Amino acid sequence: MTWSSHTVYQVREWLKSCAESHPQCTGSRGKLDDPNRRPLPSRLLDTGPLLLYGEDMSTADMDSLSLESNSYLRLCDTELFPTDTKYLTLSHRWSNPPAVTLNNATAEQFRSSIPISEMLKPEAATLKQAVHVTRCLGFRYLWIDALCINQEEEQDKQHEISLMGEIYAGSELNLAATAASSGSDGLFHKRNPMEVEPFRKRVRFYGDNGWINGEIIVYTANFKQVDIAPLNRRGWVFQERLLAPRVLHFAGDQVYWTCSSLLAAEVMPYGNPALKDLFGEEIRRWHLDIPLGQTSIGNCRNTWARLIESYSITSVTFPQDKLVAISAISRKMCKVRNLSPKDYLAGLWRQDLPTHLLWVVYIPCRAKPESLPYIAPSWSWASLVTTGVSWLLFPRESFVADLVDASVFLKTTDPFGSLISGYIRLRGPMCKLNSRISPSTGAVEIGRHGTYYQRSIIKTYWDYARLPEDCSSFQDRRRHCLYNITPPQLYLFLIRVYQRRNGESSLLSGLMLQPIDGVKGRYRRLGCFRIDTDNLDLTRGALDFFSVATLGDDEFVSFEEPNMYVIDII
Repeated sequence: MTWSSHTVYQVREWLKSCAESHPQCTGSRGKLDDPNRRPLPSRLLDTGPLLLYGEDMSTADMDSLSLESNSYLRLCDTELFPTDTKYLTLSHRWSNPPAVTLNNATAEQFRSSIPISEMLKPEAATLKQAVHVTRCLGFRYLWIDALCINQEEEQDKQHEISLMGEIYAGSELNLAATAASSGSDGLFHKRNPMEVEPFRKRVRFYGDNGWINGEIIVYTANFKQVDIAPLNRRGWVFQERLLAPRVLHFAGDQVYWTCSSLLAAEVMPYGNPALKDLFGEEIRRWHLDIPLGQTSIGNCRNTWARLIESYSITSVTFPQDKLVAISAISRKMCKVRNLSPKDYLAGLWRQDLPTHLLWVVYIPCRAKPESLPYIAPSWSWASLVTTGVSWLLFPRESFVADLVDASVFLKTTDPFGSLISGYIRLRGPMCKLNSRISPSTGAVEIGRHGTYYQRSIIKTYWDYARLPEDCSSFQDRRRHCLYNITPPQLYLFLIRVYQRRNGESSLLSGLMLQPIDGVKGRYRRLGCFRIDTDNLDLTRGALDFFSVATLGDDEFVSFEEPNMYVIDII
């Protein structure tokens, strides 16, 4: 099994080493005299008085700590708990329907004792084994969302969700049911020890000082299987995994350890530089509370783009939870950058606009936004149900558009939560595209200069789900989609010009927009465009096309010289 006396010993060693020798990891919950220390969760599970065993814990000792042998388990309010109380957390996928939850009917009973019959249900395997692990590691308290948040009280749910980042960040260790697809799969998995035993091969080679006998050791530890595991495809787990100071992954073959200083596995307990996981060094540095003076605003912008790119490949059961499920990360980024919550705009930051409007969908999804509950404005990456977004970010870029105003309207009091609506007002060059885009070459007539036409190549990145059904012919070719017909009303709003090093060519990029009938100067996003030009003459020709005042009075909010249109996007 992936939980044995040897595994317990190894995890205890990781915990000890992290507490004593990892400067980046120590003091995660703050000193006792720190007025900004993280608060305890409102409730914790009490797994019973500690029964500590030495390093040579036997199988019988471990069995005595199971819920079958010791059924003590109850829910505690932490209002009177010492502020330095240590606890573990759990990341898991719920069973459907959930095995056992805290609700109005069970609240009073749980404070006395959580019935062992509920915890021994097959679909509660993950919860039961999490209690066992907590006891084996020498901790008494455990936080599990299903049992510590009243699932029938919306106000309690909203309050606890707003504290989710603090709850996971304040834990000593997060237990992750990484390989489990549901609550019945549990934390522990059967394995063949030979499959995780390192492969060893003795070799003999010639060195500077003659023949040398050596040994090649091949390990089976691979964090890729953690990244693609069922648990880590769940959107809610993304922030739990990132914000917890330490995570113990229960994979199918062995347990993996992550903290801000070490990535390790049972077969590689001291880690290895080649061992990688989803979060790179840039994000790991952000994971710490590094003052903004030690990390540039540009780095924060890039880090946020990378965070959302990683988050966008996960999924949530209810699309309207897309922003709520990363609210803890958004809250922390706001703190790191010394921003106001009002600067947070539907998954983007006011200070990063308009450049961060240039996100693209790289794995199409045809789910129509109008068939879903409202999630976010069309200019936000969160507005689409998709399985991946990325950004068109380049160095040495010159912005020709700017943000005039922006606002979002909240569904609750949480500034990082769900939305009712939102808009942005931009000022920049804009044109109406009257020609169709060639599906084979991407060539399009973008302007007329003198007595001849100039052509350039426009690369389109559609928000596929927003295109009208009657204007597209959809083909799937290695995940690339071609639309043979351009929407009848397509506007290009230029945001950025990128000059290549040789100075002889440029890239122009911006938004593709569609007007909203009956509303002056208001649009919704259809995607992004990029115009590749291979010489300066074509660059000037493309820019000239945006410099001619060709829009009607009903196509913009206002017009400012030189050739700058003010428009709204919702």
